[in-house]
Amino acid sequence: MRVKFPLGQQQTFLENIQRLTGASTTDLASRIGVCARTMRDWRRERWQMDEQSLDRLCQLANLPKPTQIIVLPEHWSTEKASRLGGLRRVTLYGSPGTAEGRRRGGLAAQATLNAQARLVPRGGWKVRKTILIPARSGELAEFFGIMLGDGCIRNGWQVGISFNQHGDQPYALFIQQLIKQLFGLKASCVIRPSSADLVISSVALVDFLREHGFPAGSKCETLTEVPGWIRDFPEFRVACLRGLMDTDGCVFRHRYRVNGKEYSYPKLGFAAAISCLTQFVAETFQQLALRAHIHQQGQRVFVYSWKDVIRYFEVVGTHNPRYRRRFESYAKQFLER
Repeated sequence: MRVKFPLGQQQTFLENIQRLTGASTTDLASRIGVCARTMRDWRRERWQMDEQSLDRLCQLANLPKPTQIIVLPEHWSTEKASRLGGLRRVTLYGSPGTAEGRRRGGLAAQATLNAQARLVPRGGWKVRKTILIPARSGELAEFFGIMLGDGCIRNGWQVGISFNQHGDQPYALFIQQLIKQLFGLKASCVIRPSSADLVISSVALVDFLREHGFPAGSKCETLTEVPGWIRDFPEFRVACLRGLMDTDGCVFRHRYRVNGKEYSYPKLGFAAAISCLTQFVAETFQQLALRAHIHQQGQRVFVYSWKDVIRYFEVVGTHNPRYRRRFESYAKQFLER
């Protein structure tokens, strides 16, 4: 450890030691185990002397240890040296806290990681996931229908799909398998007291969806039409319709009385606050020769004819087990009458 004298006292102390011992600077340095240059630097007060050398000098001169000194702790100069080094670095290269400095640092880090990919898992960095890039197909069009119905993009890096936690967990499993088949990704199932979601965290998947026409942000504010690659091909239209109906559609039993007699028929309904979706659903029904009716200022589409409902399940079908069971139950009751 180093000792600190009041200004001018270190030189006075060493001159007093030489006077009492009668030794030269070189001789005195040799006797305490330091070089003569070090002794001269101490006398000029260029550096603080160490405590061990101070004790030896006191023994040689038969003097008590000075009381006015301060014993400095280990590494006492590190903070000062670090600050001086940092200031010098800023003088030479500019502040590292600028936007340009951070950009250069980020690019340098990316170059290092790209050149040495083995460092990525070892360093614990989160990197962009590699996904499968599917070709345009009926399965992809159905996934887009599911996304247009109950899906969304969150935070620019996460995809979420809501589902009915009480009745649609088997359908959620189908969606998980579809995502795995299309993109090679695993969708996590998050169930809360009042809601349930499938969640996929992948920037690459978000970019893929946007490139293929899925809107960023709120669908109600940004969606103006179903992507053209779906609209222009009948096969993709039907698959997308199935995804939309399995999420935002329903099959229900319509009951009414005429002249005291009760009638009951299975019907189809679709609801969306986005007019381009209800228009797409109605147009696709019509292209399939299914008579559709738009109500409630373009936010509801209904198929009333029970023959058209049966034909819908024959031509379009469903991957939602709850809808399949409900349709079969209603159709059985209707046909048995």
